[in-house]
Formats: sequence, structure tokens, C-alpha cells
Amino acid sequence: MNIKRYNMYKRDYIILEEWEVFCSVCGGRGLIIYKHPRTTKRRLLKCYKCFGYGKLDWIERATGKNLDNK
Repeated sequence: MNIKRYNMYKRDYIILEEWEVFCSVCGGRGLIIYKHPRTTKRRLLKCYKCFGYGKLDWIERATGKNLDNK
């Protein structure tokens, strides 16, 4: 099973291993679209759940992403 998606933050394709899943917030893109509530301006922001990586393993899904050891 070779699932891959284009990650806009890393500007590369990410490939899932069998124990990994795409981020539920950004869907593997690494960036989310922020729409300002009072204007029509939009910005791309780095995902707050996966920090732009686009994928999470089972430990990161339970405890959250830890950037100290990356």
C-alpha cells in the first residue's frame, strides 16, 4: 500500500508507512487556509497539529507532535 500526497509546506510528496496516517487538520498538505473573519483576505498557515509534516504516527496521534527530537 503506497499512499502519497503532495505537501505544500515541504514542497515534496510524503509517503505513508503502514503505521502512519495523514493529519486530520490539514489532510497531509502541511498548510491550512486561514480566512480572516472580517475581510476576504486569506493566508496559508503551517498546520498546528503536525507542524507542517503532514503525517502522524500512532504515538503522535495520542500524545501530540514533539519537535524536540526531530
